[in-house]
Amino acid sequence: MYPETSLAALADEQTVLAALLLYAGLMALGTIAALIVTVRLVRRPPDWTRCRAALAGGPWRWPDLGFVILALVSLQLLAGSCAWLAMRFGWLPRGAAAGLPLMILESLILDGAGLLVLYVYLRWRGLAPAVALNLRWNQARRGLLGGAVTYLAVLPLLFTTAVIYQFILLWAGIAPSMQSVIELMLQARDPRTLAYLLFLATVLAPLFEECLFRGIVLPVLLRRLGTGPAIVLSSLIFAAIHLHLPSLAPLFVVSVGFSMAYLYTGSLWAPVCMHAIFNGVNLALLCVIRPAL
Repeated sequence: MYPETSLAALADEQTVLAALLLYAGLMALGTIAALIVTVRLVRRPPDWTRCRAALAGGPWRWPDLGFVILALVSLQLLAGSCAWLAMRFGWLPRGAAAGLPLMILESLILDGAGLLVLYVYLRWRGLAPAVALNLRWNQARRGLLGGAVTYLAVLPLLFTTAVIYQFILLWAGIAPSMQSVIELMLQARDPRTLAYLLFLATVLAPLFEECLFRGIVLPVLLRRLGTGPAIVLSSLIFAAIHLHLPSLAPLFVVSVGFSMAYLYTGSLWAPVCMHAIFNGVNLALLCVIRPAL
């Protein structure tokens, strides 16, 4: 073995070890947070009926679910059409080389244009976005703190679920795999592209997805189905739309955490923050271990 090869292998081992230690530290903090949250909820249980009524009493009705479905389908069709046109006229490369540019284009349409469509819809309905979605600035501090604590508290359960679920998939003959968007992120090398991917993972996607699923879908379901069924159904939908079977159970668990954070704090800042931390930590770990992949 050549010396430079040995050094490269050692560097790879060190990066993997650093990632494992980082995640182990988060797990330790998560275990402490879970214990503290559990003790606090047992000693001073919140009035879940009042929390549910606060969200269910918002301006959202069944027709708003129609808007969510129509918006998601329309944006997906628009993204696909724009991608086809871009490759048709040579603005994007064809084949495997189109993967990363195509993902950036689709994310700009799905998440960026999606936020714009949502804003226009709310204004058309005569609603102030910050008020209707519980994104008031005076709620931000409490919401962000609640989201960070909930992320840590959910982390041990999330990790356990992911491990058990992967064993079940292996037993069923389904090989583990990463989401295609993560595989594409691992290909990024340009600093500007990495900066955009970080912005997408920690700002754009969490804000758009939480506005739809926790901001609109969850309150409508709470009004009709009650707390438990509403959280379970909205979380199943959230996990399913990612179209990645190996991530289904972990996404369901973290989505339940998003919903509980929103229900407890009454501020959409909580699930937005939690979602951003979840994506950001995963992306950071990927960046650390990428040289070893």
